[in-house]
Amino acid sequence: MPCKSNNKSRLPYIEPTIRTILGFLVTVLGTLLYFRPDASTLWLGLLLFISLNVLQSGFTRWCIMEKILKRMGLRSELDEIRQLGDQLRLSAARQAGHMDTLNLLSEAVLELSPEGRILNASDGWRRLLGHAGQETEPPAPSLLDHVAEEDHEVVRHMLEDIGNTGDRVLRIRFRLAGEQPEERWVGGRFMLDRHDSDKVCIKGVLRDITETYQQERKIRHMAMHDALTGLP
Repeated sequence: MPCKSNNKSRLPYIEPTIRTILGFLVTVLGTLLYFRPDASTLWLGLLLFISLNVLQSGFTRWCIMEKILKRMGLRSELDEIRQLGDQLRLSAARQAGHMDTLNLLSEAVLELSPEGRILNASDGWRRLLGHAGQETEPPAPSLLDHVAEEDHEVVRHMLEDIGNTGDRVLRIRFRLAGEQPEERWVGGRFMLDRHDSDKVCIKGVLRDITETYQQERKIRHMAMHDALTGLP
């Protein structure tokens, strides 16, 4: 099936076309004023008409040349900029709504560099660290700075392997660093994001699994105890 080309996208933009037309008309009228001074009133009248049309278009945003060129199918840079601005605002609103939903689910979203540096983080990350509502210094720039030393190797291994995962999601769990008396476990799902060819990053979603992990450990302990004591 032949590929259809967008002929309109090949047409020039209106704004530079108007500048070219104005430059041509002013040059022609200036030349006529020099070589045909006997009709200077006519040439000056045309120049005045052109200048007034350009001047009023700056205040009223209505230009007859722009209307004619649009009828001819030429593209407008300003219209495309406005459309891109609307798309950007819509995308930002959707992203904000997505982040709010994740915050309601008590999940944290991280954007990491391939080396593990935190590029962006949701409010849930601050809550996960226990900084919610506190006027403290921003969290450390590296994910490893928030991971217990015993689990550094787990995170490093994830960062090394994730470049070869393609579209697969890597799941890990680790303990948060800190002086809290009880261990705080976090489960994370990470994947490589290649949507931007100029910027490769790692996207991650994390949540507190401390209670779940403690329940699993308790069940394993009970199962081992039953096996050792011979209880059914």
